[in-house]
Amino acid sequence: MFSGYLLLDVAMHAKAFGDDRFDAAESLTFRWNEHTAFPFSLGEIAEQVARNFQHDPMCLWDCEPGLTFPHCNAIALAGLAVYDSRARTDYAQTIAPTFFERLDEEFTAGDGDPYTLQASRFGMAAKAMRGITNSAPIAAMLGPLDPQRQWRTWQLLVREEINTERYLDTDRPGSSAPTDIDWSGGTTRALALAWTMFLARERGDDATYRKVRHATKNLENPTGPDVVKPFAAGVNANGILGLGMTNSPGAWRSMLLDQPQPTSGPRLTNAPHPTVTVVTAVHDSTGALTTVLYPGRISSNTPQQLGVGDLEPHQRYVAELHGSTSGTRHIVSDRRGEATISVSITGRTHLRLRPAQ
Repeated sequence: MFSGYLLLDVAMHAKAFGDDRFDAAESLTFRWNEHTAFPFSLGEIAEQVARNFQHDPMCLWDCEPGLTFPHCNAIALAGLAVYDSRARTDYAQTIAPTFFERLDEEFTAGDGDPYTLQASRFGMAAKAMRGITNSAPIAAMLGPLDPQRQWRTWQLLVREEINTERYLDTDRPGSSAPTDIDWSGGTTRALALAWTMFLARERGDDATYRKVRHATKNLENPTGPDVVKPFAAGVNANGILGLGMTNSPGAWRSMLLDQPQPTSGPRLTNAPHPTVTVVTAVHDSTGALTTVLYPGRISSNTPQQLGVGDLEPHQRYVAELHGSTSGTRHIVSDRRGEATISVSITGRTHLRLRPAQ
């Protein structure tokens, strides 16, 4: 199932940034040792993931030998959908009808919750192992392909998690439903809150989002240069919490289904890691780039060199800075439409780069 997760990650990156380098042959090469390598392109990985769905009698395929997890299969199917929207293939649409039929018939309990796993070698399904951190991500990832499933799951979440104020119980290590815990190694309900927050954002339920976001403040770690994880949770839960906080209504649907539109204008092409954390970087129709930056995990008092590209060659631009660094800088792009901006980042820094009038 590594291929399914890799497909989603790389396909999202390629679509969001217009990065086509992984379409080339042998652009994703996995090296076993100095003598053995396994070269792939993004298209070949998508083809293999689709083949895994199509050739398995259950449609859903094993994550580990003999163990089939609907959650992981949802990630892989979402990856195919993102790939399809960019490559104009139809893998996900072809597979989805059989996938959802098998999910309902073979992996779902009578109350509508999907099981966490089936173990084919033992002839058993873990029917007792189900809950919010299994049903919510499946509904979230595949909602654009099955809106009715997402709606039904959301109604249950609101009734059982929000209306009962259960979401306020953030630091309970486990529950009667085993999948209510943080699978990525944490001992809190961070993962349950993260997926609830993600779904609230996707569905445009701002009131619920604000409630859950306020509850997650109980899980925040103290800030500082030695803090790797912002929340007291596992790595995956931290990632989904971040995704939930930055998602916007319909954004995930657009990622899975909408074809990318041609874009032009300034792009942030380089920000030194790990001394700089990029929170957001977007450009608009006026030819301006807006980005929000924070100090990275390793802080530095020296100015950081930020690279920008897709500028008009040999043109003057104005960089407006607010926050930890304020002021105005003037830069001139080179013949390739690239330039460098030197910025000291000691706290939240808002940078807007626009063409000079």
